[in-house]
Amino acid sequence: MKKTCLFIFLFLIILISLPECFGESASVILGRKPALAQGSGVATSVAINGDVLDGAVICSSKKGYELCSRGNDPNMFGVVDVNPAVQFVSTATGSGQKTHPVVNSGQVQVRVSSINGVIKEGDFITSTSQSGIAGKALKSGYILGTAVDGWGVENVEQVGSIGVNLGIKPAVMSAKATTNLVGMIKEGVEASFLSPLSALRYVVAGIVATASVIAGLVFFGKVARGGIEAIGRNPLAGKMIQFSVVMNVLLTAGIMLVGVAVGYLILVI
Repeated sequence: MKKTCLFIFLFLIILISLPECFGESASVILGRKPALAQGSGVATSVAINGDVLDGAVICSSKKGYELCSRGNDPNMFGVVDVNPAVQFVSTATGSGQKTHPVVNSGQVQVRVSSINGVIKEGDFITSTSQSGIAGKALKSGYILGTAVDGWGVENVEQVGSIGVNLGIKPAVMSAKATTNLVGMIKEGVEASFLSPLSALRYVVAGIVATASVIAGLVFFGKVARGGIEAIGRNPLAGKMIQFSVVMNVLLTAGIMLVGVAVGYLILVI
């Protein structure tokens, strides 16, 4: 009898410790659903329009919070995380209005697809035209964060979840400069109505870049006029004056490039 009780006791201990030893596969064997991995971000409870799933990408709009449905949306707010590390619940929400925990920092599981191609670890992740689903960022603009895991399924219709380090910000990627400039200006104008801080970054960057170009042109105009007058007064020193003008032109170009570089840093940092 004692041996039988001892055997049953040891068997129960093995069953309890099996999931910890062998992970999720042991939980499946025992018929238990694996526990969701806990995110590392701080969640804020907000009311969201539409049907919301865990890991969905959320954007702010004039109508409130809703699923993102366009690529590189400058109004990305965060990701739904049903199991965050910390959650704050607002008391201002109207009665009967269902809220969802949304995080915008830390590491979280995000719903993704290969609509923009397969995702590799370290790729920039952004919103897509698929409602609430993220994908690989292909152009300059706002990103959701950086992929911690990969997603190699080529079927665009298939949706999965990968870990993403959240960090919503503008990012510049290698592509045609004209497309980048037009796209970033457009996104900056759109974001100005809903994201004042983001709009301020675009405004400051634009002012710095514009001021450097104007300063360079003014400086170049003075140098060119002075060079022409100097050659007229002293034709024998023409070569030296021309060399001086060329050096000043290079200096002017340098001033413009520095201003543009500072504007670029304001956008990406």
